[in-house]
Amino acid sequence: MQLQISNGTSWLTPSSIQISNGSIWKTVLSGYISDGTNWKQFYSSAGAPTGMYATTSNSTSIIWGWSSSGSGIQYDVYISTSSTPPTSSTTPTSSVISGLTYTSSGLTQGTIYYFWVRVTGSSNPWSSAISGLTQLIPSFSGTTSTTGGYTFTITNYNSNYSWSPSVSSGSISLSGSSVTVSGLGTGASATATISTSYGSESTGSNSTSGTSLGASPGAFTWNTPTDTTLAPNSVPSVTVTDNANNTFSVSWSAPSGGASSYSVSLTGANSGSASPSPSPNSTSISPFSFSSSGTQYATVTPYSPSSQAQVTWNPSSGATSYTISTSAGTQSGVTGTSTTFTGLTPGTTFYVYSIIAYNAYGNTTGTAPGTYYCSVNAISTFGTSGSATVTHYSAPSAPTFTLSAGNSTHTFAGWIDPSSTGATTVYYSLYRTATGTGTSGYGTGSYSLVTSSSFSGSSSLLYISSMAGSVNGYYYMSAYGTNFAGTSSTTYSNGSGAGSTTPNWFYY
Repeated sequence: MQLQISNGTSWLTPSSIQISNGSIWKTVLSGYISDGTNWKQFYSSAGAPTGMYATTSNSTSIIWGWSSSGSGIQYDVYISTSSTPPTSSTTPTSSVISGLTYTSSGLTQGTIYYFWVRVTGSSNPWSSAISGLTQLIPSFSGTTSTTGGYTFTITNYNSNYSWSPSVSSGSISLSGSSVTVSGLGTGASATATISTSYGSESTGSNSTSGTSLGASPGAFTWNTPTDTTLAPNSVPSVTVTDNANNTFSVSWSAPSGGASSYSVSLTGANSGSASPSPSPNSTSISPFSFSSSGTQYATVTPYSPSSQAQVTWNPSSGATSYTISTSAGTQSGVTGTSTTFTGLTPGTTFYVYSIIAYNAYGNTTGTAPGTYYCSVNAISTFGTSGSATVTHYSAPSAPTFTLSAGNSTHTFAGWIDPSSTGATTVYYSLYRTATGTGTSGYGTGSYSLVTSSSFSGSSSLLYISSMAGSVNGYYYMSAYGTNFAGTSSTTYSNGSGAGSTTPNWFYY
C-alpha cells in the first residue's frame, strides 16, 4: 500500500521517507506498517513491473502475466490494439489487481494486442510493452496429388503469425497460404503438420495427409462393335389381291411389338423387291402391274422398331472408369468393360469414336481395331416372313359374232363364241337405224338401242325376237367379255358402228 501522512488538513503522499542512522539520512523506499492487526507493506515510490509474458489457449482470449513487485502490492493493466504506450493520465483497462495475471477475453483472432502493467497509482510508471495473439489452429483445403507429392492450401492463413511446416516423408515448403509436399515415390502418402506461433508462444497446429500421383491407366484396345438388336416378331399374315384391272396389291398385318419398316419380295409371275416407307404404320404398298399371267407370291420382312449396338474393350490396368464417345452419344463413368447403346435408328451406321480409361492419376485412350473409326450395321436380323399367293388370268379377248336376218317373228340371230376369248360373261347390245344408202349401203341415221343383255357359258346362238314396229333398217351389234382379271375391248358387228363393208339390212 502507499503511505500517506496527514498535515491536519489533508492526507499527503510523501515523495520519500528518510531515516537517519545518526550519521547519514537514507531514503526508505518501502517498509511495513501495522494497522493494529496486520502488518502491510508500504512504499513511498515504485518501479515499473518486469517479467511480462503472454499465453493463449483458445481463439478469443490471452492471459497476461508479470513478476511480483512485492508482497501486498496491487496493479493496474492496460490493453490496446495500438502499440502507443499509455501515459500517467491514461485510464487503465483494469485497476487494483491483486494477483500477477490478467485475462483478456472476447478478442479477435489474428489481431495483435499490446499489454502494459504498473503498480497501482497514477504516479507509478508503466512497464514496457509486450504483445500477443490468440490461438490459431490451421485449417486446410484443396489437397491435390502431383507427381512426387501433393499440394494444399491453408484456408485461415494470417501473416501476423509465424508458420512452421513439417512432413513425415519427403520435403515440404510453404509460400504464404500455399503448401507443397515433394520428394515422394509414385502413389506414396505422407502427413504434413503446420504449426503457428507468435514470438516464443505456440498458438496451434494441425495435420493433413496426401498422396502423390500414381501411374496413369495402362494401354488397352477395344473391339469392333456388334449389332445386338433383337429380331422383330413375324408378320402374322400377308395377302396378295388381284385387283381385276391387270394389277395386284400386297398388304399384311403388323407384328406384335411393331416394326420400323418392311421389305417386300416378289416371286412367281413377277419377281423383284419393294420397300415401303420406313413407318410402323405402313402395312401395304401401291398396286403392281402384272407383266405375265401365272401365280404370284409375296414375302414381307419386318425390321426391328429400334436397334442397339454393344461396345466392348479389354481392361486397362489401374482404370476406375471409362468414357465411350460414339455417333449415338457419349457414356461416362462406365466401370465395366462393355456397354450398350440403345434407341438407334434402324438402317443407320453406328460409329465408335474413342474410349478413354480414367483413374485418379490420369487417363489413357484405347486403340481401335484396324482403324480408329469402327462401324457396325445397326439393322436387326430379319424376322420370320409371312407369304401368300394369287393366280392371275389375262383379260379376255373380244368376243366374235355374226348377225343374220330373222324370220316372220321379227327375230335376229347372233353367233357369239365366249370360249375362244377366256371370258366368263359376255355382254351385248343391238342398235338400229331406219335410214341408209340402200339395200347394199350403210346406215346413215342415228342408231338407237334395240336391246341389250348378257350371258355366261359356252358359245351360244342368240335369238333377239319380238321387236315391235318396223324391223326394216340397218343394224349392228357390240359385245365384250369379262373375267375377274379384266375387261376385253369391244368388238362391233357390221354396220356403221363397226365400219363394216357389209351391212345387215332386211325388209319384212
